[in-house]
Amino acid sequence: NIESIDGGGNRIDPLYVKSPDRDHFPKIRVGSEGTRYIGDGLPLCVDKPGKPWLRRGAVWRLLGTSSTPDLLQPQPMRYRYRWNDNAQEYVKVLPADPLYGAICGTGPECDYPLKVTLDANLPEDGASLLYTSDNLRAIKVGDAYYENVGAQCVDLPFYNGARTIKDAPRGWNGMCANPKDAAIAGSACCTTTHVLADPSMCRYTQEMVTFDTNKERCADI
Repeated sequence: NIESIDGGGNRIDPLYVKSPDRDHFPKIRVGSEGTRYIGDGLPLCVDKPGKPWLRRGAVWRLLGTSSTPDLLQPQPMRYRYRWNDNAQEYVKVLPADPLYGAICGTGPECDYPLKVTLDANLPEDGASLLYTSDNLRAIKVGDAYYENVGAQCVDLPFYNGARTIKDAPRGWNGMCANPKDAAIAGSACCTTTHVLADPSMCRYTQEMVTFDTNKERCADI
């Protein structure tokens, strides 16, 4: 039971864990195979192929009527609204999409299973946001929402070409980020008419993009 989560306080649960406050540096584990770093042997997150949410082994977990992923700490309430009036509120999977059939089955009504694991790669070519997004965490299937449980991967603490990301248009609380990471920041552009970064380039609520995608969008305005 948690109170005042948006205000930063927590007057009830002393064990509430804020994942962004964790130590991001590598951790060493000791086991029968000797001393190793936690995450050894896992692929780099930036090297994940194609659209991982459409590939074999991808796991989709039922959220119900809420579009907010359970396994991803949401942004503060003041940043959740759509800056772009033309942006969609969520990514909708249509009955014609192969992912719809993989989740709902072939019957006339969707069964809404609690969890679905893709047993084969699905087509990645299409014009909708399901196929053109850099990163996808939640979708709407029929009347319910599903969350993509990402495959295990690791991020390196040091990398080349780091860029600065910030948590608000005014530029408060900046930090370094890997420009190749598709799950790290939303799209925003600086223009000659705006003192602040303009975050109106998003195509759906809380969309995350790579630096190259953001650069292409900003070049078009």
